[in-house]
Amino acid sequence: MKTSDTDTQFVSLATGANLASSNPQIANLSFNITSAALFIAGSNPTVQVQILLGAEPMWTVQVSQNSPSVACASDQKLGSATLTAGSSVSLQLVGPAIIVSFSGTLIDGASESTCTGQQIATFQTSTQATDA
Repeated sequence: MKTSDTDTQFVSLATGANLASSNPQIANLSFNITSAALFIAGSNPTVQVQILLGAEPMWTVQVSQNSPSVACASDQKLGSATLTAGSSVSLQLVGPAIIVSFSGTLIDGASESTCTGQQIATFQTSTQATDA
C-alpha cells in the first residue's frame, strides 16, 4: 500500500484546486467532512479523491488499477478536524465498475467517526470516455 500526505503530487491539483469544482461524486464521512472523487479515464483507470472539511481539502490522493490503495502517512489537521494516519482510500474493479472506498478515523471537533470500507464513489468504466 502506498502512503501519501500531500496534495501537490498530482499535476491537476498542484495549484491546490478543489475537486468539488470539477463535478465529482460527493460522499459524507462525518458531520463536516466529505469526500470528492473524480474519475480519470485511460488505460490505467484512475480516481482522484479529496477528503474535505467544508470546501477545504485536508488530504488528496490518487488510486488506480496499478496502485489500488493509498494510506495517509501522517495525521492531516485542518481547524478542529483531523484525518488520522493510516486512513486509506481503495479502488476495486468489479466488472465494468470502479468502486472507491474509504477506511479510517476522522475527528470532527469533539466527535470521532470510524469508517471501514465505506463506499464513497462508483464509476462505470463502460460509460466513461477513454484516452485516444
